[in-house]
Amino acid sequence: ALAHGLLALLTALGVNTGLIDNEDEAIVTAKASAEHAAQLDGSSSEVLGYAGCALADLGEKARGVELLERAIETDPSNAQARVALGAAQAFSRQLDLGIDNMRLGMRLSPRDVRLAFWGAALADFLARSGRLDEALDAARTACRRDSKLYGARVVAAIILSRLDRGEEAYASLAEAKRIRPRLSLAQIERFHGRRAATELKPILEA
Repeated sequence: ALAHGLLALLTALGVNTGLIDNEDEAIVTAKASAEHAAQLDGSSSEVLGYAGCALADLGEKARGVELLERAIETDPSNAQARVALGAAQAFSRQLDLGIDNMRLGMRLSPRDVRLAFWGAALADFLARSGRLDEALDAARTACRRDSKLYGARVVAAIILSRLDRGEEAYASLAEAKRIRPRLSLAQIERFHGRRAATELKPILEA
């Protein structure tokens, strides 16, 4: 069950970050693996957390949230499930609730190897809610935690652009491109939204 849950989660992340080419096939595989994981062991908080996150990330928000809530009921200390639930809520326009749950999840596991990735996502949602100073702090913390996480640099560039700090935004996006040379506007739009892609287009093409 855990293997199927991890396969679903990592495949969903790969699709959403543009790291998998055959997306249609990958999405079908990820959804099937998530459901199979939950069927094999519906009492494991870890399994439900991975499966629920995968489904929510692939657009199955209601089903994903259902599994994530079951994961947290089973183990209230499951940081991954709490962060994933927060992200799903934020994507569903419950920004404040989602941000609070993400922060709670990160506090539950203060030495987690996933903190950089979670922090970059948190920064993105803070930016969407207009809390730009908090967002920039979260993005910079994520960058410090992982020198290879290009997504955190993209988020920082978005925030800096909105703060009218163009040179810093350019430098942050250039660093993201150095880490991920294939970075495109399409990928930015998919992960961060159309507004972000529009704002970064002049910088990316400069």
